[in-house]
Amino acid sequence: MTNSKNVIIAVVPAVAIVGDQNMSEVRWIKDGTVIARNTSVVINDSRVTIPHHNENQVQLSIITATISEDAGNYTCLVINDVGNSSDTTSIVIQVVRIPDPPFNVNVDSKSSRVVNISWMAGSDGNSVILNYTVKISEDKQNFRVTVCQGSLSDRTCVRSLSASLGNLSPWTTYYIKVFARNTIGTSTGSSVVNATTDEEGTFYVCDFKGSI
Repeated sequence: MTNSKNVIIAVVPAVAIVGDQNMSEVRWIKDGTVIARNTSVVINDSRVTIPHHNENQVQLSIITATISEDAGNYTCLVINDVGNSSDTTSIVIQVVRIPDPPFNVNVDSKSSRVVNISWMAGSDGNSVILNYTVKISEDKQNFRVTVCQGSLSDRTCVRSLSASLGNLSPWTTYYIKVFARNTIGTSTGSSVVNATTDEEGTFYVCDFKGSI
């Protein structure tokens, strides 16, 4: 098992060959497509290698599998000399990566000092979402953290898809984006939305008194 920033499983486990018959061909098949025959890789991917190939063991290796396309069902097909018989062993590789950013960020309501937002969750990257972080900016350039939903130790709000942003200034435009975090890392930010807080003022009551 190989670890990297975006992957937990990167090597297909070795397949042991049991039996007295000599194998004539070994094929590695991914989701129905042959990717290697015996010691030769037949796809254009330098990360794929055959580290073991003998009468007792065959193995396929994917170096630093970091993209979602690396996930899939890998089958080892062993063909024997006698009777063209075959046997298969299937292994499912699941690539674990940082989550996709949240989307459909929406301003649900606002007042002079509070903005309430909600969003939709993107793909979790095959690892449970631990928390969402909301960042705001007044110039759309320098963003600061205003809300962190959930934590590594507190699972009560892991699935929370909304936040209330408080302690804001009246009649001010804020730019907002949301980030998702899983065990591998933090997503890129969502699309930026903006909200202008309501105006706050002092109301005067005038009492006119006079005589004619």
